[in-house]
Amino acid sequence: MKNKIIQTTLFFTLIFLISSKVFADTHYVSKTGAHISPFNSWVNAATNIQAAINVAPAGNIVLVNDGTYYPGSEISVTKSITVKSVNGAERTIVDGNNTNRCFYLNSANPTIDGFTITNGYNYGNVNDDDGGGGVYCYYGGVVLNCTISGNSAGGYWGGSGGGVFCYRGGTVENCTISGNSASYGGGVFCRYGGTVQNCTISENLANETGGGVYCYYGGTVQNCLISENLASDSGGGVLCRL
Repeated sequence: MKNKIIQTTLFFTLIFLISSKVFADTHYVSKTGAHISPFNSWVNAATNIQAAINVAPAGNIVLVNDGTYYPGSEISVTKSITVKSVNGAERTIVDGNNTNRCFYLNSANPTIDGFTITNGYNYGNVNDDDGGGGVYCYYGGVVLNCTISGNSAGGYWGGSGGGVFCYRGGTVENCTISGNSASYGGGVFCRYGGTVQNCTISENLANETGGGVYCYYGGTVQNCLISENLASDSGGGVLCRL
């Protein structure tokens, strides 16, 4: 009987410790937060997304409440964390204000989940080889359940992927990608890799080629609805260059 009591006590202690760790691993963002690091409650929530990302170790969650967020510069997510909205893309908006890209993700495979990503802009050139007005996935990163619209990219290779640029990796899944523009790949540009799946891709514009999607020497597009995209040269819907 004594052993059973000890085991039960240890069991509930373990559950408590695990539960405490789960809550400690969530960092909160709210327009009305007090902005007290490490932002581990709604009361002390960060008022901007980047601040919460900066203090979140790998494996943590950054949970973002409703509102429109103007980051002022790209939101950089370069560790394996999840940045997730509370109530989905309709209620949680990241607005680049037509001056900067909205999100940058890298090979650590972070996830952004449930945002409207709009008015992002990136102007690149042949030397910096970047792009992606809304989101740039560099060797990795996951974009889920997002509405990506009204973004643009200008310049040379930087004029690629008005909505999303996937460079040698990255996954875009269950997203609506519409009304974006670039020279190449108005909606999505995949260069040497990247996966676009279960997405609706519509009404995007390429001033050159690949109105909806441009796959340049790699990239996978599967189970997507692609309609009413436009390119001035070729590949109004999809262009694959091998």
